[in-house]
Amino acid sequence: MKYAIFIIIISLTSCAAHRKKENTPTPLNPRLTRPEVTKVWVPDHISGDEYELGHWKYIINKNSTWTKED
Repeated sequence: MKYAIFIIIISLTSCAAHRKKENTPTPLNPRLTRPEVTKVWVPDHISGDEYELGHWKYIINKNSTWTKED
């Protein structure tokens, strides 16, 4: 029982010891932009003795880039 009370007291004092961080503005970090992608359906295809199931093909029109810093 003493150990349970001891653990509760320690946990309460440790929680009270944590201070909230001040609301200081953080510097803006560059971010990645989304790439421009086109989604194209490729239908089923038979070539000789091979059968290829229909599937989506993704074509990247414009790669992602980093945003500029001010």
